[in-house]
Amino acid sequence: MAVLNGEKTDRRAFVPILNLYGARLIGATMERYYRDPALYASGQAAILESFRPDILLSPLFYAGEGEAFGANLKFFPDQPPNIRKYPVSSADEFLELEFPDIDSQPTLQYIRESLRLTVERCNSDIPVASILLNPIDLPSMVLGMDAWLDALLFKSDLHASVFNRTIDHFVAYGNALLADGASLLVSSGGFLSSTVVTRDLVEKVVMPVLKKAFAQIDGPIVIHNGGSSILPFMDLYKDLPNVVALYANAGDDLAKARRMIGDDIGLVGGMDGPSLDRFTPDEIYRRYAAILGDRREDPGFMLGTTGPDIPFDTPPENILAMIRAIDGVKSGNV
Repeated sequence: MAVLNGEKTDRRAFVPILNLYGARLIGATMERYYRDPALYASGQAAILESFRPDILLSPLFYAGEGEAFGANLKFFPDQPPNIRKYPVSSADEFLELEFPDIDSQPTLQYIRESLRLTVERCNSDIPVASILLNPIDLPSMVLGMDAWLDALLFKSDLHASVFNRTIDHFVAYGNALLADGASLLVSSGGFLSSTVVTRDLVEKVVMPVLKKAFAQIDGPIVIHNGGSSILPFMDLYKDLPNVVALYANAGDDLAKARRMIGDDIGLVGGMDGPSLDRFTPDEIYRRYAAILGDRREDPGFMLGTTGPDIPFDTPPENILAMIRAIDGVKSGNV
């Protein structure tokens, strides 16, 4: 949190998306890891011991947010659960749903208890961030991305009704996570990226919703890129209430990103997390050393991974290669 508070540090902040990887470190099946809060917290404790990142995470479980609304999940041996069947297929049906009680719905309770136990075990050493879908993206986990995009583009008469409900849910859930011990919220989703929405749609639809929602959050917010580039819209997102940092996508021009957002907000960049298992440790080291060299004079830059989780089968040496790059820059050997 020191970088986000504008404080000087003697080491570059290291903020990889290590969520799923905890299951590998403790030998847990996906069916147990994404259902048992104590196991999840043990996984995060193992991540802290193995890699010493500068932040830990509550479950990155977007499908679980969909499950809270009635979606059916499918589990896999080595990746997070995904949605097997959405509960509804249109925005009209979405409006008829009863929204989940954040204090009693089982999946949301799993996420919240995982956060509480992770904070209890690790927070004296490190902050814990909570990940949740923003109010623009939440419907995509309930009725499907294609159906929601269709409604977003062609059914503007439903926008107000949908967003009034998703904003209320986001605010209640986000503030509950902060009350549970999260140091900050990480808000993500594909509908913030230039691969899905246009700048005109961002200005007219996305920004008013996010402004209203983020202004009611009782803590700092980081906007995650969700696996696609938000670079063309960073100049807009940087001014949203409570936003303290933005994620660049792998391959984005980090110097351009910094120019767009100014010097008073954090910037996270790095390699694509889901691709990290495809490289050797030396390749990863060289890429991260180059990124750190480029950002040497940027005190607000944090080194991480972009996109979703680092894969389950990624060799630990690949993750340690990122740390080697940070330590090499610090010692002047890069």
